[in-house]
Amino acid sequence: MTWYRSDPRRLREEEQCMRHGAQARLLRDGDRLFWIEQIVSTFGQPYVLRIDYPDRFPWEPPQASILSPDVSGAPHRFTNGTLCLFNNPSVGCGPQTTALLVRNRAIAWFLAYEVWRRTGQWAAPQH
Repeated sequence: MTWYRSDPRRLREEEQCMRHGAQARLLRDGDRLFWIEQIVSTFGQPYVLRIDYPDRFPWEPPQASILSPDVSGAPHRFTNGTLCLFNNPSVGCGPQTTALLVRNRAIAWFLAYEVWRRTGQWAAPQH
């Protein structure tokens, strides 16, 4: 059974957090839930962010990826293209982590990425 069917209260909490703090849309592909949101960075660059819930949510954090623009070659990404947002993504965030927290960390990643493109220096803590 999917996490959101076995814990509908948690899904309602996730929806409430994201609706209060973001402009994202919750979508479903089969049994998988994900959020899509277009965010404009401080430098005016639009990003399309996707946040996927893993099968083991909330015991694993949601994963963030950039659908556009192309950020291939950027540091602080995993081999599957998702963003590195936590010091230890398997245990460092815990079951209290929400999609909204992942979204906010992704926004900080955007800023670090844009500074890196301009200066060659990653302007965020090293993970």
